[in-house]
Amino acid sequence: MRLERYNDAVNVFMQSLEQGNLKIDASVDADGQRLLLKWIGKSVDADPAAVLDTYLDGVVKTAAQNGYSLEMDFSSLDYMNSSTVPPIIRVIGDLHRQNIPG
Repeated sequence: MRLERYNDAVNVFMQSLEQGNLKIDASVDADGQRLLLKWIGKSVDADPAAVLDTYLDGVVKTAAQNGYSLEMDFSSLDYMNSSTVPPIIRVIGDLHRQNIPG
């Protein structure tokens, strides 16, 4: 039941993101305790924060509301420009402030 409720939250708040050459696949691990974000492709937009900030805010809210940890997997990310770093740092800070394991 808990996993189903979480998957509903993922469907509403955690759609996978596709922006240019970047894709972020959102999924829940098998035990339903952790939200997984797999970053794929290239993040080359001049201002990725315009999209990433809103998306990652939804990630943090969903994790906080459901008591889940968050894991970001960058192993399939071929390239990330320096403009992509601030939104990632921001989400790490948000997770820390809300005591969400990452």
